[in-house]
Amino acid sequence: MTPFELIEIIYQKTPLPNCDYDTQICFTVSKYLSMDPNESSKVKRIMDYIFYIEPKHYIYLLYLCISKNPHPPYLKITKSKEKKPNKILEKVQYILNWTNREMQVNDKLLSLIFKDEKKWKQELAIK
Repeated sequence: MTPFELIEIIYQKTPLPNCDYDTQICFTVSKYLSMDPNESSKVKRIMDYIFYIEPKHYIYLLYLCISKNPHPPYLKITKSKEKKPNKILEKVQYILNWTNREMQVNDKLLSLIFKDEKKWKQELAIK
């Protein structure tokens, strides 16, 4: 179980799965829960017990102390926007027979050279 799934369970108050929790998950969950301004003081008080009780009981304590929130903060998953392939750079890569790694290394230089796209599309015969 990932820490983010566990945070979602804690906020939405769905039943906790019977898993083996470790101290690392407790730290991670506490860190993200403390970012919520409404819950930071509660998490701060609970953090004192992290080394004195078992991780499973620590998660139960968080579960009981954190108030219910149907929309957990900081758990919004954003889709990364894919870059449109630049036809000019693809053509240059083909002409120079460069690998993707070489293109990444020279990306800044190439973007400066090919600023005037209209001119280079005519020069390289790209539609």
